[in-house]
Amino acid sequence: MKRILFEESPFSKFFFSDTRSSPFWLIVRLYVGYQWVLAGWEKIHDPMWTGSGAGTALSGFLHGALMKAGGAHPDVQGWYAAFLQNAVISHPAAWSVVISYGEFLVGLGLIVGLFTGIAAFFGLFMNMNYLLAGTVSVNPILFVLSIGLMLGWKVSGYLGLDRFVLPFFGTPWHAGALLSELRGNKGKLIIVRHNESEWNKENKWTGKVNVGLSDEGFKQSRAMGELIKGIPIDKAFISAQFRSMETLMCMEDGTCLDIPTERSAALNERDYGDYTGRNKSEVEQELGHDKAFLLRRGWNEPVPNGETLKMVYERVVPFYLGSILPLIREGKTVLVVSHGNALRALMKYIENISDEDIANLEMLFGVICIYQLDWNGHSVWKEMRSLEMKTGKM
Repeated sequence: MKRILFEESPFSKFFFSDTRSSPFWLIVRLYVGYQWVLAGWEKIHDPMWTGSGAGTALSGFLHGALMKAGGAHPDVQGWYAAFLQNAVISHPAAWSVVISYGEFLVGLGLIVGLFTGIAAFFGLFMNMNYLLAGTVSVNPILFVLSIGLMLGWKVSGYLGLDRFVLPFFGTPWHAGALLSELRGNKGKLIIVRHNESEWNKENKWTGKVNVGLSDEGFKQSRAMGELIKGIPIDKAFISAQFRSMETLMCMEDGTCLDIPTERSAALNERDYGDYTGRNKSEVEQELGHDKAFLLRRGWNEPVPNGETLKMVYERVVPFYLGSILPLIREGKTVLVVSHGNALRALMKYIENISDEDIANLEMLFGVICIYQLDWNGHSVWKEMRSLEMKTGKM
């Protein structure tokens, strides 16, 4: 069967994968966690649950549940009543302790944001059992909220200990810092700017317009394949614009590589708004050198109906942290072929460049940067390779 991947909706991306939703999940976590901590704490200090009379309270609850299993429309289903009779009611003291401390630990995990998805799962499991036993109370609400916390496990504990613990331990499908260190994983990031486009050649602001490479751009791109020869590349990411795709294809041709590739609009070039298609020299004459320089290179210089570099940063870096960095943490080498400003935004994060100093950074044509990164995706080592060809201006 052919494999088809459907794009995730903006709604689910925001609530289940975007850290900007973490304040919402923090509120949910604290509410659900408080309910469990309170319930568990009361049981732990009740002798009928965990003290000298451990199991007494649970036995009463279970017998009440079994009484609801009769009649034409029972509140407790027969199969669940059989489970209670055969697996639980014969060991009330042990189950009583498990439930009491389980409720407390689930609540504590949710409040501090530690293994939030796992804590939410066990909380949901207990809610389900209470509902199956015929007890409604607040259980339906906690059940629904716990489903949300589970689905949003990547971000629901971000404002908590998960922000630090998950990257260290990792997941079954992404090795964490601990396992990566034990394995000796040394993944790398390689970034490449697309080569000269037709509008670069004409000194026009290109931005979001889908302009292809010039003849010189194709020539440069084929030659750039030599710069990555001998580097085993596991995956490539490119923008949704033609010139980045053409650059990668030429680099692959030059090295006989066939790299698994993913396209994303998050890596697209900055939108130059009203200046798109304008000649840069003419705009500089209109605005003056200093104003034109800030327009092109500044951090948060407004562009009529366009994007600032800060706005580009706000889409590039989350994509890097969510889609690219996890692969590098696993020890994979990733190639990113994008655009001048998208790469400047990415390099600002990787190299910890200040808002003021970013104006001095230019990503040239014919150059690749190879990074060794720390766990947070910042540079610990950098190598630059160049064709020593004509450079382009952004």
